[in-house]
Amino acid sequence: MLVGRKYRLAFTPGQVEMAEEFGNICRAVWNTGLEQRREYRRRGAWVGYVQQAREVAEAKVEHSWLKAAPAHIPRHLSIERLGRKRARVRLPKFGWVTFRWSRSLGGAVKSATVTRDGKHWYVSFLVEDGVKAPAVSLERGRRGVDRGVVTLAATSDGRTSMRRAPVRLWTAMPSWSSKTSTPRP
Repeated sequence: MLVGRKYRLAFTPGQVEMAEEFGNICRAVWNTGLEQRREYRRRGAWVGYVQQAREVAEAKVEHSWLKAAPAHIPRHLSIERLGRKRARVRLPKFGWVTFRWSRSLGGAVKSATVTRDGKHWYVSFLVEDGVKAPAVSLERGRRGVDRGVVTLAATSDGRTSMRRAPVRLWTAMPSWSSKTSTPRP
């Protein structure tokens, strides 16, 4: 099964500057592509991944600043333990970056993603942990239930329930909320 592991990075000041530049480039490409898709939709047309990827490649020829960000996922990530609480990973264009080892990876690393949350940078590894995902069998009467807005509930075998929430629940809410210590909005 694929699981995610997230660790806080300890970038050097130069790496922070580089990460911010890469983030700005990726954000510009993403927003441009999203706006392009919206414009196509408004006109009743459709644009796909292949066409947009070709246009990004053409844009890299015209605009050299687009070439700065990493464009590929490395086949093999080098990760080394530096101690009990520290490790480092070799990321494309960044070089070696240390991070806080807060838990073991628990399997083979498939990919890595660098993100920013507030003032901190993180690396998330997609890890194949070797555990089989539990199989769900509908033969023994197990069903999944999806709660919705239009239809109250739909089961995985296709049946739906159009019943509304019990009226007594809605009528009991004002009396219940007046007994709580938090003020009503």
